[in-house]
Amino acid sequence: MVKALEKYYSVSVFSGVPLSRGGNDCAMSLRFAAAKGGYEKIVACWGLLENAQKGLASKTISWVPFVGGAIPDEGQETRIRLKVAFVDAKSGQSDMFSPEPFYDTAANARYTRESSDQGQVALLKTKAYEVAAEDLMKRY
Repeated sequence: MVKALEKYYSVSVFSGVPLSRGGNDCAMSLRFAAAKGGYEKIVACWGLLENAQKGLASKTISWVPFVGGAIPDEGQETRIRLKVAFVDAKSGQSDMFSPEPFYDTAANARYTRESSDQGQVALLKTKAYEVAAEDLMKRY
C-alpha cells in the first residue's frame, strides 16, 4: 500500500499498534504521532483475503503415468476486499470507503501449490492497493 500511495503523497509508516488496550487511546496517539511528524492526514488500510478451493477432475486420478511435469489438480478462487479509513490528524474528522473487491482464479498442482498461492495473493494485493490509492487521490 505504501508503494501505491507514494505515487501521489509523501508517506510515512506507523504500525498503529497501541501501547495499551484503551478505547480512544489508539486513535489519539495515532493522531498525535501524525501531527508530531508533520503529517496532516492518516490513512489506515486493512483487508480481508478470502479463498475457495475446488478439486479438479484430475485430483481423483492416480493411475495415469505422467513424467516430467505436474498435473493441475485443484482450482483456487481468491479475492481481496479492502477497507480504507482517511482521518484528519488535527480535527479527527474521518471517512471510510471500500474499493471493489478483486478476484483471481488459478489452477495448481500439489508440488507448485504454495508458490502459486503466494503469486496469486501478491497480484491481488498489488491491484487492490493501486486502485485504493487512486480512489483516495480522487476523493481527497
